[in-house]
Amino acid sequence: MVEFYYFTYHNSPMIQVYLGKLFSIMLARIHKVQLLKDYCKEFFLD
Repeated sequence: MVEFYYFTYHNSPMIQVYLGKLFSIMLARIHKVQLLKDYCKEFFLD
């Protein structure tokens, strides 16, 4: 089963692109939350 997914993944650029976009969106969201937290810290410390 794992081999099948691996094979499909490597022979399908669309899946790679989709997963890449999904991953970058997740990273962006995490980054935004982190920025927001930092901003709040700065704001409340001042």
